[in-house]
Order: sequence, then C-alpha cells, then structure tokens
Amino acid sequence: MKREMLGPLLLIFLFSVLTSSFAAMRFSEHPSLHWDAAHYALLARNLVEGNGFSNSPGHPTAFRPPLYPAVVSVIFRAVGERYRAVYLLQAVLYALAATGLAWFAYRIAGRRSMYFTGILVAVNPSALEMTGMLMTETLFAFLLVCCLLLLYKAFQGGSGRLPSPGLLYYAGAGLLLGAATLCRPNAAGCSLMAAAVILVRRREAFGIRLASAAVLLLASALPVAPWMMRNNELFGSPCITTTGGINFWDFRHRDPSASSSIGTPPEEFLRANSLARQRDLAERGGDVSRMAPVYNICPRYFAYFYNQSIIDRFTGLSETEADGEYFRMGLEYTLNNPMRVLLESLQDVLRVFSPLDRNGRIDPVLFIALPFIICGMYLVWRHDADAGAALAALFVPLLVTSFLIRYEPRYRIPFEPLMLVYSSVGIAACASGALKEKKVRVLMAVGHVLFTAASYMTLSGPPAS
Repeated sequence: MKREMLGPLLLIFLFSVLTSSFAAMRFSEHPSLHWDAAHYALLARNLVEGNGFSNSPGHPTAFRPPLYPAVVSVIFRAVGERYRAVYLLQAVLYALAATGLAWFAYRIAGRRSMYFTGILVAVNPSALEMTGMLMTETLFAFLLVCCLLLLYKAFQGGSGRLPSPGLLYYAGAGLLLGAATLCRPNAAGCSLMAAAVILVRRREAFGIRLASAAVLLLASALPVAPWMMRNNELFGSPCITTTGGINFWDFRHRDPSASSSIGTPPEEFLRANSLARQRDLAERGGDVSRMAPVYNICPRYFAYFYNQSIIDRFTGLSETEADGEYFRMGLEYTLNNPMRVLLESLQDVLRVFSPLDRNGRIDPVLFIALPFIICGMYLVWRHDADAGAALAALFVPLLVTSFLIRYEPRYRIPFEPLMLVYSSVGIAACASGALKEKKVRVLMAVGHVLFTAASYMTLSGPPAS
C-alpha cells in the first residue's frame, strides 16, 4: 500500500467508526424484540453456562449456524450479558469492512472511487441499522469483505507454477468462507462460485487452476466439518442448519391454501406457547430464556400454524426430519407449479436491485447508487479483471440464493457493501466524464431501466394476472 493512502484510509475508518457507533447506540434493540435475535442471545447464554449449543439444558439444536452465537458468547464471558458491547464490536467490524472496500475500490479505479465507496458504505442506513441488533448481518458482511480482499490478492498472485504464491491466499479465503458458512449458510455458494471462477480463468495452466480451486474448497470445508460431524452424531444428519427447509417452503414454494382452515395443533405446540409467554418478545427487557420451549420444537413449530394436512406431516418429527419435510413439500409444490415458481423466482432476482429496505422504506443510499450498478460492473471488469472476478465470486451467489430460495431485504444487507463498490466505480467514472463513451451511456440506461423495474415490482408487486 502506498504511504500516501494511509491518511485517507484512516479518515474513512474514523468516519465509519463514528457513523456505525452512533447507529449501534441509536438503533440498539433488546434481543427480546426480535425472534432471531432472542434465539442468538439464548444460544450464547447457554454456551457461557456450559450447556453447549442448546436452547436449554438437554436440548441441543442445529436450528441456527454456530459462529455468531459463539462470538457473542465470548463477549458475554468477558463483560457479562451486555448487548451494547456486542453492538460496539459490530460497529468496529463494519468500519473495518468499509475501509477494506475503500482500499479495494482504490486499487480498481483510483481515489475518487475510494472516497465514493468509503462514504456510501459508511452512511448506508440499511447496514448501519443492523449494527445495533443481535443479528448475523454485520459479522457476515465483515467476513465477506475479508474473503473478497484475499481472493483479489490470490487472483493477482498467480505465477504459472506450483507452488503458486496465490495458494496461501486461496487457503485463507477458503478458511474465511468456511467461517462465513458457519455464520450464514449461503456462503457455501460463495465457495463453489469462487472455485468455478478459478477454473474458468485462463491466466494459468489448468493444473494450477485445479490445484487452487481444490485448496480453496478444502480450506472452506475445514471449519464446517466439525459442526457437520456434531450434527450427524446428535441428529443423524450432517447438516449445517435446519432453517433452510422452512425458508424454502414457507416463503415461495407453498400452496396458498395451506394457511386456510387452520387445524388443531398438537399438545407440544400448546404447551410450548403457554410456557413461552411470547409477549416478552414485544417488551423491552423480556427474558429470552422464556422462548426456549418454542425453540425446542423448531422447525416443526411453524407447521402447526397451517391446516391439518400440514400438521399431520410434522407431528412427532425430529428437528432434521422436519427440515427435510419442508424441503419435500417445497419440491412437490415446485413440480406441480413450475411456471409460477419460475416467474416468482425471476421477480425475486429483480428485487435485489430495489432500493427498499427491510422495513419497506426507501434506502436513500441505495436509491442514489443502484442506477449506476450495471455501468459499474462493466467498468470494474474493464479496469481490473482480477477485482471483477473476486466480486463476482461473492455477489453472484446472492442472486442464485434469491432465485432458488427467496429474496428478503435482510438477506441482501451483507452484500450491499459489495453492490456499493460496483455503484461507486460507476458514479466516479461518470463524474470523470465517462458518459462521453457510448457503451457507458448504454449501460447507464440499462441500469436505470433495471432499477425502475425493480422498484416498481417491489413497491407495487407483480401485475395482476
């Protein structure tokens, strides 16, 4: 790194620390206010108390991936169950991510792109809001940025012979992708995509590329393997998490009639709800441990809100069996309604480029930046193919996840800093006179059409048939 860049990057870091710390305190939310956050707090508490990764003593679970509760438990051990300490850590991690992306943008297209990237990431309200919640988004975003930088260095480090200097970077990127998978399982798609990008690049001999892809995939498997072995021993399935099935079925691949004629839930559901006192989730300061009876019967808990035919399929199933049953129901619906599912899947991919946040509000930073994203993608590849390959390896799996599972604004938040790199390069180029080039003007037009269509689809929904 050039010495003259240390000052600007330090300023970007300090500015981002200021904005993220303010947001972490301003938007700080007690975990009891959110279903997911309450569960993460409960899992971390049980880790501290020596109960293992469990909802309560004697009730181990794989419903959540383990990394985030493990990190939170370290904070709890050090300072007690003080959530704001976690939020401040998240603020620092987000500031580091913003600084790393600013440096990355500088390597692609110079100072102007660096400043645009650093500022836009530092003030992006969707991501800043998450620093004040006990959720995985901030940690996952930080891990993705670290993976991006290592992949970029690996792509630059090829020598055409073994051992290639890039192999160490590939190993590091793989380990971080494995850790990211233990934070949010869709990072497994990033590992596969990164390996595919390595194989199709033609700068090195095929043997070198094959060895590099193998190193990355093996390294990414190392952090995940012990967790999968643990789940196979406890639950009879080497899964990463048991939330995938409910996400796959309930939000796109479900017959709408499943929620009509609600059936009679089993006794375990009624007993869990009577003990959980769910109102605690809506009251600041509620004790998250009261939700343990509900979490103990997840994921089948959610099936008991539907009609009797659904309830009967889940009564008595184990955690992993229930997860598999959701996947089977989703596949059944998909095979019976292929065109409807395909249309909804394509609409969800389009929604990735919408400026709406998780609360249905317009995110001003995304509103400004997203029209430039297509132009920025082209310019990133033109300026630095290594950077384009590294970004694509992490960004494309977001689109694939939106297509295969579903789109949710909260799922996009960890990837928004990557999207802002693309947009910032486009904004900086246009500010420097790139619009004089016909291809750039065409891509700007395409970007605005995509942005408009995505905004319309998200705000208005699909046209009535």
